[in-house]
Amino acid sequence: MHAFLDQAVREYRDKLMERILRKEVRKPWMKYREIGIMEDLLRALKPQRALEWGAGYGTSHFSRLLPPGGEWLAVEHDVDWAERIRQDAPPNVRVSAVPPEKNSWAPGDGDGSYGDFREYVEYPARFGDYDFILVDGRARDACLRQARYLLAPGGVVVLHDANRDFLRKPLELYPRQIFFQDYRRYAGGIWIGSVDRDISSLVDLGRHRRIWGFYNALGRRFRL
Repeated sequence: MHAFLDQAVREYRDKLMERILRKEVRKPWMKYREIGIMEDLLRALKPQRALEWGAGYGTSHFSRLLPPGGEWLAVEHDVDWAERIRQDAPPNVRVSAVPPEKNSWAPGDGDGSYGDFREYVEYPARFGDYDFILVDGRARDACLRQARYLLAPGGVVVLHDANRDFLRKPLELYPRQIFFQDYRRYAGGIWIGSVDRDISSLVDLGRHRRIWGFYNALGRRFRL
C-alpha cells in the first residue's frame, strides 16, 4: 500500500507540473508502476549490453542503471528526436537514427510494419547480441520477433504498451514470460519475456502484482 500511495502522489505531482505549471517532467514515458518494474529488473539482471527500440527520456534514466562498462544502444526512427535525446545521454549510450523506408509513413499511420521499418528492425543485429532488450518504439511486432534472435543466453525482453492486444502474437516465441496488465487498452502495460531465464529470479512478482492490483481497483476512477 505504501508503494502504491508513493507512486500515486508522484503521478499527481507530474500532472500538476505539466498541466498547470507548464513545466516538462523529464522522466520515462511510463507510469511509475512500470518504471519500478524496469528499475528492479535492470538492477537484478545487470546487463552489459542493452538494446532499446524507441529512444526517449527513459534512455538516459534506465541506462544509468547498467553496471560499470555496460553499453546501451537506442534505435530511433525520428532523426530530430534522436538528436535531442543524444544531447542528454550518458557516455555509455549510443543513439542511432534509422528512418523508415516508407517515405509516406506518418505517426498517424499507427505502429508501422516490418516493410515500413526494415532497416530500423534489422539495424541492431550488426552489433551482436544483447542481455536486455526494450521494445518501445515503432514496428513492435517485427521488433519482438527480431529480439528473439538477438537475445544472449539468460537475456530478457521487455515490451512496453503491452496492453495493446494486437501486439501479443509474437509473445508466444518466449517460453518464459510475465505480463503486468491494467485497465488501459491502448497504452501501458509491461510484458517481460525470456527464452531461458526465470523472470521471478529477477523481479519480486508478488510485490509488483499487489501494487498493480491497487491500480486496477482504483486507477480508472482516479486516472492513475
